Amino acid sequence: MKNQTENRTWRYLVGRSAAILLGLIFLLAAFSKFGDLGEFQKALAMDYFIPLWLRGGAVLLIPGIELSIGVCLIVGGYGREAALIAAFLLFGFAGLGIYGDVTSNAHSCPCFKIHLPAWFDINVGRWVMARNLILIMFAFVSFTWNKKTTQSLEHNS
Repeated sequence: MKNQTENRTWRYLVGRSAAILLGLIFLLAAFSKFGDLGEFQKALAMDYFIPLWLRGGAVLLIPGIELSIGVCLIVGGYGREAALIAAFLLFGFAGLGIYGDVTSNAHSCPCFKIHLPAWFDINVGRWVMARNLILIMFAFVSFTWNKKTTQSLEHNS
């Protein structure tokens, strides 16, 4: 029984760590966009096929969703739901990366416009797709190991 409890504790710690790391990345993305909404709007206008009438809302909605996801993942409230929404967003962003790679329309990812290492914010392509797939794995770990393990730990206490 002790080995099973240790396994659950380990899974919980890994799930919470994945949630916190993913949450921090989403907060970083949100704050970098909120920090310069004008630049983010220009990036949307130049790089994506968002109609003009939707851009104003998208400029606030995208970082707002990222901020909400980040807070939920870090705090733990609605963490599984936030992880699921994060995975869907990351799939969408990966799709945009694939589209940019296939059409040779590579552009700078507007996710992290604050000063980060050059390797973290590079043109859309295989690196951004790989980064998003890794983050999707973090979302999956957070989704599958977070709540179930917590409930199991409460039953054993």
